[in-house]
Amino acid sequence: STQHYDELDTTEAPNVYDELNNEDIFVLDVDATGSGTASDPFRTYVKQGHEAVLQCRYERENLKWYKNVTIISNKNSVIDPTKYKVSVTSTGLYYRLHVLNAQPNDEGVYICRGGITESYYIHLILYEQPLRLTIQNASTDNTLIGTEGHDLLIECIAVQGVPVPILSLVVLGTTVQTGFQELRYVLRNIPRIYDTTNVSCIAISAALDIPMTTTALIYLHLMPLMPVFSASLVNTFEMVPFSISCTSTGSRPVAAIWWIIGQTDVTNLALSKEKQGVDETFTVTSTLTYTVDRNFNLQSIKCTANNTIGGFLNQINLFVRFPPDVSVYNVTYEMTDPTRIINCTADGYPDTYTFYKWQHRSLYGHIIRELDGDTILTLPLVPTTLRYQDNGEYVCTVSNGIQGPDGVEKRQGAAKMTVYAQPVFTSDNDARNIQYGDIGTTVHIVVHVFSVPKFIYNAWFNKGKQIQTSTKFLFSESLTEVEDVFHGKTVKVDGYKSILTINDLTKEDFTNYTLILENGIGKSVEHTVVLELSTSTTKPATLSSGVIIGAVCGSLVALIVLMVLL
Repeated sequence: STQHYDELDTTEAPNVYDELNNEDIFVLDVDATGSGTASDPFRTYVKQGHEAVLQCRYERENLKWYKNVTIISNKNSVIDPTKYKVSVTSTGLYYRLHVLNAQPNDEGVYICRGGITESYYIHLILYEQPLRLTIQNASTDNTLIGTEGHDLLIECIAVQGVPVPILSLVVLGTTVQTGFQELRYVLRNIPRIYDTTNVSCIAISAALDIPMTTTALIYLHLMPLMPVFSASLVNTFEMVPFSISCTSTGSRPVAAIWWIIGQTDVTNLALSKEKQGVDETFTVTSTLTYTVDRNFNLQSIKCTANNTIGGFLNQINLFVRFPPDVSVYNVTYEMTDPTRIINCTADGYPDTYTFYKWQHRSLYGHIIRELDGDTILTLPLVPTTLRYQDNGEYVCTVSNGIQGPDGVEKRQGAAKMTVYAQPVFTSDNDARNIQYGDIGTTVHIVVHVFSVPKFIYNAWFNKGKQIQTSTKFLFSESLTEVEDVFHGKTVKVDGYKSILTINDLTKEDFTNYTLILENGIGKSVEHTVVLELSTSTTKPATLSSGVIIGAVCGSLVALIVLMVLL
């Protein structure tokens, strides 16, 4: 039943003079809100079992307290001394009501009245602890699973709780977000440093004696780290196998390793081994054994480690040591050119070369001379009329200290030098300056010639008159091997033989015969042969028809062989 003030038990409660140091007294203004009106009572909170202190805004000698419409106290008298007591100031004014051992049925609106118009409303609310605190998107074993380089959502929720609990989210030891009841925080493009670290969500509330905490472990799917080579570079020989290893670490799931040399994918030639560490990340070592030729020199060796998350590429340089390819190119000069040079190009690795003496050879491979030079050979100066002797093959010999597959270190390249010069009657004509015949027979007068280019004018003279073709006199010419002195060495070279055939020799035919040649270079040249009547002692020197035919046939055979070789 409702008691009114006039009917209130006059049991006096002990006065309390602002002594609020009792440990059961609960005063917390932090959560208190409201203006104290009937429509907006002042809200104050208390833990269950603690003493709540309701403070009126008025200090009056005849202050009254009500719960809803039931009077609780009048001055220092209370309805139930085991539940309530009042506080008085040192001047005897009342202003506080103490609710002892607060329980759920003590919740409600309390009113203090200091007069007819002085009413102050206080809503007493019991604190409630949160039922639970969870990191919402964690697994059953409190693990937050994410992916390196992607966003990771962390969501913390406190279920119920009065007043609303204050939440704090701690990542890597730093509070990254605070708020009430529920937090949502996103780790943007999460790096691998967060892997296997803890995320803590902490709830603070007046209803809690100590903060409530829950923790989750961040577990990331990780891309592999930058792969590491077993060497800083590869230095190998051409066509000799080499081996190189590439190791990938830190991947979860396991990574695959790809190999590319230059533009060539050689992954299928590598062998890989993998193992898993205590942190559940994988280490993969791939070993490639490969053989390269010179085309791979200065290319890169690329190792790429990749899994479903991503990957990295690393590369080193490949150096392939091989003996030089030696290139010499054909050149052409004229006898009047004062300078004749020929170039030699070496292409090997390393590209530091030793150049040996050049060799000047005949086209039959006979060494004519050796000359000093390196990448450029400049021929020595010789008289203009002797420059035809510069014709031939020039061999450049180079080494970079690397042997080829044939075991040879010194490598060679050769080219032909052609020097256009006036025709030359070769030295082997000295034995034919006098030729022999018999009256009534046929004789063949033979002259050897070296001419580059071939002569274009060819005429025989007798006693100052040009001989004309007739049944008496016939002319012929053919390629042949001739012998001459080139730069002091007798060598065989390709030349021509010019033949004057005289039929039915008479006494008057035994005289001098002169051959005049011209090829458009320099001057015309001439050579004279004396035809003498043979005797029994000199006949062996006479060139009979049979001997001439045999020589011609031999020259034709030699010409055919030369054409085949060319």
